[in-house]
Amino acid sequence: MPLTGATRNFLINPIGFMQTNSVVPPHEREIKVTYEAPPEGGVGRTANYDPGFDVRGTDIPTDGMFGQFFDDSKVVDRDKMVTGTYKTAEVTAPVGHMKFKDSIQYPGAHEFDVKNEAADDALPIWFLPWKSDKIVRMRIPPKPRRYTAAQSPMIFFTAAINGCSVFATGGVMNPILAHAGTEDTTPYGDDAKSFWRTLFEVSLGDTDTGPIGEVNRSQYVKDTQFKNDRTTVNALAYKRWLHDNLGPRRKVQQVRPFGCVFGVRNHAGVWSFYLQENATVTTARCVRERRDITVQREVEKRTLFGKKRELREVTEEADVWLEVESTTTKPMRVSKFYPNGPGRVATPTTFHMV
Repeated sequence: MPLTGATRNFLINPIGFMQTNSVVPPHEREIKVTYEAPPEGGVGRTANYDPGFDVRGTDIPTDGMFGQFFDDSKVVDRDKMVTGTYKTAEVTAPVGHMKFKDSIQYPGAHEFDVKNEAADDALPIWFLPWKSDKIVRMRIPPKPRRYTAAQSPMIFFTAAINGCSVFATGGVMNPILAHAGTEDTTPYGDDAKSFWRTLFEVSLGDTDTGPIGEVNRSQYVKDTQFKNDRTTVNALAYKRWLHDNLGPRRKVQQVRPFGCVFGVRNHAGVWSFYLQENATVTTARCVRERRDITVQREVEKRTLFGKKRELREVTEEADVWLEVESTTTKPMRVSKFYPNGPGRVATPTTFHMV
C-alpha cells in the first residue's frame, strides 16, 4: 500500500506541511530496543527501532575541561564533573521507517513511531535517537548517484526534544547531527544550552567541521529570561495574539510550547535543518445553557398576625454561562538553523487560530 493521508501530504511538501501541522516525534522511552536475551522468567520484546549504537557510549574526556569554559564557583553537581559521566554514542543503523497518526497526548498534532522494518505505507527517514547524558551523533552520507529512498532518505527527524540541544555541522552534503541532553541538570545548573554546546565542541576533537547550527531549549520550551514560567518569546507573543483575536466569549487558559527538529534534502543533495516551534493551547469558551438553579426570592407568608415577607430558596429554570475548556496543538514557526550558521535564522511567524 503506498503512502496515504498525512504521511503522503508531508512528503509532497515537507516545509508547507510543518508550517500548518504540529509534529511530535517519539520520545526515547518509546524507542524500543530488543533485549539481547530475555530477562529471567520473561520474554523478549520486539523493537520499534534499534539505532544500533552502544548505549554505554565512549567517554568524553572532561577532567579539567569545565573550568576552561565555566565559572567553577557556580558548580551545583561536582560529582558529574568527571570523565565517564558524559559520553558520545554513534548511530550505526540510522534509517528508520515512519508514518503519521493522530496524537492522543497532543490533540490536533501528528505523531509517529519508527520501525527498522520497511513497509510500502511507511516513509524512510534518517532518525537520530536520544539517551540521557550522551551526545548521540550520526553522519548522513552523501546522496549516491543511484539509490532508492529506503537506502538514502530525503527526510530527517530526531527524537522528541524537551530541553535538549540539537546540533548540525559538517558539509551540507554530508552533515553531522547530534542530539544532546540530560534528564537532570548539568553540573552548572540551568545553563544547559552553553553546557551542551561546549561539550559537543569538545566531543568533535580536531574534526574540521565548519560552522555549527544549533537548537536549544531557550528557543522552543524554556527561555531563561522568564524565570518562573515554562515559555518562550514566541509562545508569549502567540498568547497575546490569541487574547486579542479570540473574541469576547473565549479566553486563553494556557499556551505550552514544545519543539520538533527535522531536515530536508533537496534534489541536488543539499541538506537544510529546521526547528518547528509548537504550542499546545488550552482555551475556555463561554456558552449559554438552560438549567435549574437555586436562588433566593422574597415571598409572602401568612401568619396569625397577618402577612409577612421573607427570603426563601427556590429552584427555577434560567440561562447560565458556562466555561467549556478545549485543547489543541498548533505550529507557531518553522525556521532554518542550518546551514545558515549558528543560532536561529529569523523567519516570519504565522499564528494559527484555535
